[in-house]
Amino acid sequence: MNLLFNTFIREYGTLFLTDEEREQRVEKFKNKALEVVAKHGIL
Repeated sequence: MNLLFNTFIREYGTLFLTDEEREQRVEKFKNKALEVVAKHGIL
């Protein structure tokens, strides 16, 4: 779970983004999270 948290922090380290940029980062983060979950068979 730590890896996920670290990724989250890195992705949201820059809060001064436009809504569009933030949206893209959220999508990227979700995809990354799903990838990690699938790889480690957490679900």
